[in-house]
Amino acid sequence: MANMLKKVKAREKRERSRLRQLFVIAMIIILFLTAIFFSILWVVTSKSQAERQSLSEQGITLLSQGNLVHARSYLSSAAQKGETTAMEYLAWLAVSSGHYNEALQYALQATRVGGLHSYEVLGNLAIIGVGEGNAKGAAAAISYFEQGALKLARDQVARQKGVDVDDLYIHTHGKPLDPPEVKSLAVAIFSEMVDRALPVFSDENEYSEFILKANSKGADSLDVPLGDMFFVGNKRLTANASMAIKYWQQAMSKGEDNSFLRMAGAHWHGYAMARDPQTAIELYSNLIKQKRDPIALYALALISLRQNQPDLELAIQLFKNAADQGYGPASTALGVLALTETSDMRSVQNARQWFRIAAEEQHDISGRVFYDLMLMSGTGAVRDFPKGFDDMLVVSQNFQPAKSIVNLLQRRIDPERVLRESLVMGNLVLKGVVAYREGDPLAPQDLRDPMTGELIPRPFSYYQQVAEVNPQLKARFGAHNFTVPSDIKKLTINKTPLLSEDLVRIIVQYAPSTGVSMFDQTPMMPRPAAPRVPANYSISDFVPPVNLVEPQLLFAAPGAYTTLPY
Repeated sequence: MANMLKKVKAREKRERSRLRQLFVIAMIIILFLTAIFFSILWVVTSKSQAERQSLSEQGITLLSQGNLVHARSYLSSAAQKGETTAMEYLAWLAVSSGHYNEALQYALQATRVGGLHSYEVLGNLAIIGVGEGNAKGAAAAISYFEQGALKLARDQVARQKGVDVDDLYIHTHGKPLDPPEVKSLAVAIFSEMVDRALPVFSDENEYSEFILKANSKGADSLDVPLGDMFFVGNKRLTANASMAIKYWQQAMSKGEDNSFLRMAGAHWHGYAMARDPQTAIELYSNLIKQKRDPIALYALALISLRQNQPDLELAIQLFKNAADQGYGPASTALGVLALTETSDMRSVQNARQWFRIAAEEQHDISGRVFYDLMLMSGTGAVRDFPKGFDDMLVVSQNFQPAKSIVNLLQRRIDPERVLRESLVMGNLVLKGVVAYREGDPLAPQDLRDPMTGELIPRPFSYYQQVAEVNPQLKARFGAHNFTVPSDIKKLTINKTPLLSEDLVRIIVQYAPSTGVSMFDQTPMMPRPAAPRVPANYSISDFVPPVNLVEPQLLFAAPGAYTTLPY
């Protein structure tokens, strides 16, 4: 009996041993098959990743060469295979070429799978009213820019330190916080995004809201636009020259070019500070030396015309330099001087050419009025009254002098006489002999309370009137540089009253300027920064084609976006 028990136990032991061996063999087989499976999967995945990366690289290369059609094809194929970088480049290509709904889809797709560069695209789209749900407008744009800037800053700092993004956080009381270098870099990136987005706005209220919100979030590139807003005032801010000067001075300390122009005008007119013509002239002159600023050139040309010993030759040269920079008021001034300072046929033809350039190429409203009068009178070329009159009607909708001229013509007043009187008054305004108002040409004198809409006086510190100018300044810089506004009703030409007082007001740029204007910017196409090429790509950094980065109008026609075909 005992022997039988021993045999049974031995058999059970052998069975257990055999089962263990079978189990081990099975596990080895399973592990082997698993290894084969994952090896195959790795090969397939690597091949797929390499394939979509290759497609993306080819698309980016073609894009940098300006081949938008084939670039989009390769990038689309890569995006369909899940390549995030391809999605981001497609979003950037679409928004930069005016295909905004397509840009929205690719940008949303990219951000959902970890894309970092498409937040700026989404912000620009929000500004023009393209977005998912309620993600539209200035507030949405700021939110997208903040998110994108922070993510890009974390990624950049992590790459510099050679660590994962999660390893950057500083844990305080159990809460992860970004280190100081990430925060400062995020502010810098956010500021750049904000700065690039400013030309996209078409609505003053949205623009103002965007500026104020971005400033509250730490954007450090808004001193000039904030100063401009305080200078002219709007529905959100009451005009305040002291605040304008404060922001412009901050911008000057950062070396921003436009701030020097602003401060030159402020010194010239005495806004929130003592009038200081010498400092203004030095600032204008430095701007000319550094960047041939056309507004500074125009200002110095006017000052030269109004000295105690006027320098007409210098003024004309400065006007020409400004006109060469595309500044319409300078071309208009050259046309006026050509017709009033000389009388030969060549001067008449030159004047007509300057007025045409100012009107048709540089969109100066004063030049447009003069050119229409030349067309209607036949001065310098064949008479074309219908063309000139039709355009004058268009101009009259927004410009009072043109409206008055239309009324004169409808009373059968000879257009040549209207032109002649307009030129005489234009000449006297340019020379400072006659003034129809004082101060900066682009700063309105009538203010309205942002809340009630009622007319209110400007702050006391806002402007030093020319009647209060120190006589020593007039003696040094020329009395005509500080002309007290004329009594237009008493003005005559050869003892004959003017046909209309508004003929004096045709020259809009009647004095040296700060360069500030009321919000009337023509919206431009979004120009976000291009995505960064990943480090594991075999191609070098991406160089965008010129047509996707150069400024272009947002609208090709009313209600129709400008688009580039691809």
